[in-house]
Amino acid sequence: MAFGAIAMMTVFASCSKNNDVQEQTVLDREYFTIQNATLKQGAIPQLASSVALRSVTINQNVLPGGSSFVSLNAEVQISEIYVSVESVNEYYCLVASDEEPATFIILFSQNLSQSFTIQISALLNSGALTSLYSAPLEFMEAGTGALQVSMSFNNEKEETQNFASLPFCQ
Repeated sequence: MAFGAIAMMTVFASCSKNNDVQEQTVLDREYFTIQNATLKQGAIPQLASSVALRSVTINQNVLPGGSSFVSLNAEVQISEIYVSVESVNEYYCLVASDEEPATFIILFSQNLSQSFTIQISALLNSGALTSLYSAPLEFMEAGTGALQVSMSFNNEKEETQNFASLPFCQ
């Protein structure tokens, strides 16, 4: 019981302003930033727990300078979300919206040059911290030129649309 209280105090303190990262760091320079999130130094909050995120939806392909819409579901409403990259000692902390599923947008760095494993955990309204969710994200090289159009799709329906009829393709 005392261990749980100490662990929870550590988690609640993790989003306080005194650990904020003030300059550009490895996570935001080489991997991504997250809109409306605070970048923190240290390991991503996590517990070896039987409480897991029910579902995580994220595009498994990443483009330098691209973005990805992420949604999370859990058994109980999510209050805070923590996001990092495996082997990077920094993480983003963001307050989840009151809506289900919890959502956020990742903005990938123009300097992104490799595949990586993203890590996500969450603090639930019940006070429980979820176990760590990890998923490999595949780097996709993008070309450069006078006009650059790079697209990555989440589902088969998007892939079958006829993009030649769009005004920028004529």
